[in-house]
Amino acid sequence: LSFMVPRKSDAFQDDIFPDCSSTVPAHSPDEWAGGSSKLPKTMSLNPALAGQNGSGKKMKLKTVASVSADLKEASERIKYLEDKLKEAGIAY
Repeated sequence: LSFMVPRKSDAFQDDIFPDCSSTVPAHSPDEWAGGSSKLPKTMSLNPALAGQNGSGKKMKLKTVASVSADLKEASERIKYLEDKLKEAGIAY
């Protein structure tokens, strides 16, 4: 569906882009399982308000080197634990 709105403003048009469902859950798992029926939390589509929509913590990005170091550390820990299982005669 395509349409054109004859406006001369470059400002954000909140009447054309209403708030939408947010990425923040409206209820906890226990509330939901208990039958809660809250409305979804909403956020603005206005790019000027990005990050102010209550979407929780901002994601911290990691570098390839950091992820590689984490992987190496985890692999070493797995190897250590597998060796411990072998010493104890436990099959996995």
